[in-house]
Amino acid sequence: MGLAASLLLLLVARSVLQGEGSRPDGGEALDGSAVPVAPPPPTDHASGAAVKKRDEPTTATAPPSAQDRDSDTQVVHAVPVTEGSQASTTTGGPEDGESGTGPEIARPEPPRPPPVSTVIDEGCRQVRIGDARRGVDLLMAAHDRAPRDLQLQWCLADGYAKLGKYESALRYYSDLLAENPRHSKALRGAAQANEYLNRRAAAAALYERLLVQEPNSASAKAFFAGEAQRAAGQLRPTP
Repeated sequence: MGLAASLLLLLVARSVLQGEGSRPDGGEALDGSAVPVAPPPPTDHASGAAVKKRDEPTTATAPPSAQDRDSDTQVVHAVPVTEGSQASTTTGGPEDGESGTGPEIARPEPPRPPPVSTVIDEGCRQVRIGDARRGVDLLMAAHDRAPRDLQLQWCLADGYAKLGKYESALRYYSDLLAENPRHSKALRGAAQANEYLNRRAAAAALYERLLVQEPNSASAKAFFAGEAQRAAGQLRPTP
C-alpha cells in the first residue's frame, strides 16, 4: 500500500473517534476521560409519572384571605318553615320596591247602628204593646241622636208614665209642649201625671188647655166633675 492510502485511512479513523467522543449519552472523550451522564428522574411504575424528590423545594401556596372568602361566598339566611308553607332561603335584604313586611290584613268594619227613625219606631211599639221598660231603653238609646224628635219625646213620656215614674214623664211632656204647646196628647198626659202626684192646681190648668183643643175631652170633664164634688163635700155643713 502506498503512503497516500495510509494517510487517508488514518484521517478517516480519527474523524470517527472524534464523533464518538462528543456524543451526549456518555462514552469516552477524545482525551479518554469518562463523560458524566445525568441519571433519568425516577418514575411511578404504576402511572408512569415523574416522582418529585423529597429534597426539591416546593412552592408554598398561601391560604385564601378573609376578604377573598367573603367575595366568593354569599351569605344565605335560612327562613324557618311553618306549617302549610314551603321552606325557602333568602339572600340579603328585600328586593327593590318591597317594604320587608307582609301584606296588611284588612280588619272588618264594626256594624253600623240602625237609623234613628227605626229605633224610635221600635221603642214606641214596645211602649204600646205593654213592654214599657224595653221601649224606654230603646228610646233613651236614640235620644242623644235625636233629642228634639216629637215622637221620641211623646213615647218616652208615655213609657215613663206607664212605669209609674211620673216625674220623668213630666219632664218629657214639658219638652214636647215647649215644642208644640197645642199637642193634645201631651196636655192630657201632663195633666194626668200632675193629678197622680196630687198637684191638682197644675192638673186643672193643663186640663183647661186641653178643653180648648178638645172640648169633649172625657178625662178633662171627669177631672172637673170630681173637683166640683170635692168642693161641695167640703162646703156641705156637717149635721
